[in-house]
Amino acid sequence: MRRTARKRWSLKPEDVNKLIPILLAALLLPSGCRNRLPQTTPHTPQTAGTSEMELLGPPPRREPTPEDLDINHPMDIKAVPRRQGKPAYPPAGLPTEQACIARVLYHVEPDGSATLVHLEWDVPPGDAFTKLFEASIRDAIAGWEFSPAHRIITTEFPDGSRDSEAIPIKYADRAVIRFRVLEGRGVVE
Repeated sequence: MRRTARKRWSLKPEDVNKLIPILLAALLLPSGCRNRLPQTTPHTPQTAGTSEMELLGPPPRREPTPEDLDINHPMDIKAVPRRQGKPAYPPAGLPTEQACIARVLYHVEPDGSATLVHLEWDVPPGDAFTKLFEASIRDAIAGWEFSPAHRIITTEFPDGSRDSEAIPIKYADRAVIRFRVLEGRGVVE
């Protein structure tokens, strides 16, 4: 019995680039696609104009109803901004066109006010300008107003009725603030 040497395949990157359109065409041919379609099962309701993606996708979002409230799991409703002004670009930074990016962590208090908890620079301003930009961010956050976050707690009574109570809670959130100069003007995003 005689052994024959097998030739190894090796492809160069330019050969792969030539094969991609051919492989895509082969996958998209109607005869090839028919075998790859997902099979519908008898229990899957199909209606005219409904794609399988719509049937398998996430259910549409809806507002919670009283039946959704579980006495064992309170539901938290996040704070919603009422007034959230941007920080002012410090005028002292304009001549040198200071650009910087800050990540801030802030708390929304139960009364709806906001307080800065942590400030971290992704792109710091020059050393001489750091305190100016920080002060601008602190002033802006101090002026932010929110409708406070609430925790909804549901109590079930022996007769089967339920009562829900919304309690204001402290809420933590993050923001990214970008300072830059555009056409000689300070821009905050």
